[in-house]
Amino acid sequence: MEFRTPIKIEKSPFQIQLQSKVLTVGSCFAQVIGQKLEENKIATEVNPFGTLFNPMSIFKLLNPSYQNVDERLFVQHQRTWFHYDFHSQFFATQQASLKELLNHNLAKIQIQQYDFLVLTFGTAFVHQLKATPSYVANCHKMPASLFEKDLLSVKDICKKFAEVHKAISELNPSLKIIITVSPVRHTKEGLAENQLSKSISELPVIT
Repeated sequence: MEFRTPIKIEKSPFQIQLQSKVLTVGSCFAQVIGQKLEENKIATEVNPFGTLFNPMSIFKLLNPSYQNVDERLFVQHQRTWFHYDFHSQFFATQQASLKELLNHNLAKIQIQQYDFLVLTFGTAFVHQLKATPSYVANCHKMPASLFEKDLLSVKDICKKFAEVHKAISELNPSLKIIITVSPVRHTKEGLAENQLSKSISELPVIT
């Protein structure tokens, strides 16, 4: 009797080599993948924007047209400045200092220098800042009343990815993009909702 489900994974037509340069962006799973690559001596830039869970936030920061941070999305909480497009690991006591840090991080990621881009989606749930409106990468513990929660559709994700892919390909036609979905469950959404979110995130990958 077979007590496990054997899965045959087809070999990819391209392989990450020791001399490859890799950029990983996305959820905490992107962090794990990046660290594993680094451990194996592969030049890897690991999650330079911090942990990003939803595809829209990932695509926004990877779009070559996003060269300077959106001034409308700075937020101050408990005397500390954050930005809604970035993870809370990026903060400063002065808005100008944070702006300089974030723009520096954006400028140093030159997509032309990489051979592989690894994207990891964590969830298809998004939060939209009502005042802008813009999808945010992190709510930074601000009141829930400021946001509108939504669930992305497969069409939403595919359309935005197509736009970003076109822009990136014009700068780096040989770049290989690997898209994964994090296996980490977002149980606070509910188990059924988590499963739905993961399915929506996965469908654009396999279609």
